[in-house]
Amino acid sequence: KGGTVAGYADGSIISFDREGKISQKFNPGGSDIEVILGADISEDGNMIACVSGQNNQRFVVAERNSGHSRIIFHEYLGNQLNRQTLVKFTRNSDFVYYNFKGGLGIVNLFNSATKKIPISGKILQIEFSDDDKLVFVLSRDNSVFTVTVLEKNTHQMASFNFKGESSFIQTKGNSLFIGRDNKISRISITRK
Repeated sequence: KGGTVAGYADGSIISFDREGKISQKFNPGGSDIEVILGADISEDGNMIACVSGQNNQRFVVAERNSGHSRIIFHEYLGNQLNRQTLVKFTRNSDFVYYNFKGGLGIVNLFNSATKKIPISGKILQIEFSDDDKLVFVLSRDNSVFTVTVLEKNTHQMASFNFKGESSFIQTKGNSLFIGRDNKISRISITRK
């Protein structure tokens, strides 16, 4: 809803509003080799988050302020990725998630608190339950896919894995749909 964001190999980020007009343009910098490896835009279009750079790779959140982008959070990442990676805001933009080498990073945008959850392999997808109380993270390490379930945005409460060649997850109502190769399974989610 907030628009579209594009990250480029030259280290620049451009966001476009729903009409296709440029709404933000900036370069997070701070690295020897500037490149954007992953980015997302908040639902209201006011914030952009990205994983950027090599040699001092970092995670950056910027907010649109009077026509300019102002960095409101950043941290350097100890282990560097050299591939595209996933960045995703929650629907209400209270939290933002990103894949770093070795896991999932979570930033609470109200208080800048961070948490890191170890996850092997590459994070492919992050989906939210309809009530936004559960977060489902799909990752892949070779031929093993893992679904990690988070409660209250940051608390890891469950995980399960399976083998396959391809997979996806999708939430609808009180159901989690899991696609694996040529099959789709449904798990009903109930809370007491």
